[in-house]
Amino acid sequence: MEGAGYLAIWSDLAPQDETDWAHWITREHAAERVGTFSLPKRLLPA
Repeated sequence: MEGAGYLAIWSDLAPQDETDWAHWITREHAAERVGTFSLPKRLLPA
């Protein structure tokens, strides 16, 4: 099943922190991880 995947993240958050966390994980953290050169080329966006 090449090219398919699933990412599950469990975090212990207070309900009032969920929006801030969702913005951080999708806008900052994910961008930092994708921009890390140690990732295999097949995981980097084209």
